[in-house]
Amino acid sequence: MDRSKPTARPIACSGLVLALATAAAQASADDPPTFADRADETGRDVDRGLALFLNPLDMAVGLYGGELDLVLGRYAVVAFEGAVYRRGDAMGEAIGAGFIVYPLGGALHGLYVQPRMAYAHPWTMAQLDWSADVVGLGGTAGWQWTWDYGFSVRVGAGAMYFFGGSQADASSSSLGVGPQIALDGSLGWAF
Repeated sequence: MDRSKPTARPIACSGLVLALATAAAQASADDPPTFADRADETGRDVDRGLALFLNPLDMAVGLYGGELDLVLGRYAVVAFEGAVYRRGDAMGEAIGAGFIVYPLGGALHGLYVQPRMAYAHPWTMAQLDWSADVVGLGGTAGWQWTWDYGFSVRVGAGAMYFFGGSQADASSSSLGVGPQIALDGSLGWAF
C-alpha cells in the first residue's frame, strides 16, 4: 500500500485553513478603528471637513436660516450664516460669519469660542435704502458634541452689539440697536 496519498489530503486541508485564518486576521487588522476602539480622543473628527446646522432657538425668535461650517484645521472652523427674519411686521435678510476656535483640540467637538459678526437688511418698498441696516459684532462660547456618524449638537451663549441705521428706521423695522443676548442651540450634521 502506498501511504503517501492518505496523508497528503489532511496536510493540504490544514494548510488551507491556516491560510484563511491568516487572511482573516490581516483583514480585521486593517479595518479603521471605531469610536470605541480609540485609546484617546485625539483622532476624533479629523476626517470631518464640513458641517450644516439649523438653530431652533433662532427660529423661536423669528430668524429662519442655517449655517455652513468649513473646517480649517484641528483647532479652527469658519462659519457662514444666512437667514430670513421676521420681527413684528418687519421682514428682512441677515448674513453673518464667525471664526470658531476649539482650544482643547478636535474641530467640531468640545469647548468652543466664536467671535462673530452679522449684517441685517430689512425689506422695504425701496430695496436700495440702507438707512435701517444694522451690523452686529459679538461672540458666543459653549460646547459641541459630534458623534462618529455625523450628528452634531452645539449649545452656547454670548452677546452681540448691533449698531447702525437711523433710530426711527431701526425701531420701526424691529431690528434693534444696542446689546442683545445670543443663544446657540444648533443641531446639524458633519460630513
